[in-house]
Amino acid sequence: MIRHVLLRLLYSLPALWLILTMVFLLIHIVPGDPVLQMLGQDARAEDLAQLRHTLGLDQPLGVQYARYLEGLARGDWGRSLRFAAHARASTRNPRARRGIRR
Repeated sequence: MIRHVLLRLLYSLPALWLILTMVFLLIHIVPGDPVLQMLGQDARAEDLAQLRHTLGLDQPLGVQYARYLEGLARGDWGRSLRFAAHARASTRNPRARRGIRR
């Protein structure tokens, strides 16, 4: 029985990798600049460059993907732009959960 469960978990790893990769690619395919959305249309070029560097968006896509997988493996889900807190913490916050359901 334990062998069967372990085999099922092993077989699910490629599917999990595929889902995580698709989420990463969809985030990058969506039109629009997240930095521009965060700072607004009238932001200075220096501020845009600084935030891109802080978020790691100025690095090659392969480096961003490796950092994404590394963060997920550590349990770091990133920061919620809506609540200005760690995304994992906002899932435990009742006020944040109500905001998500709207």
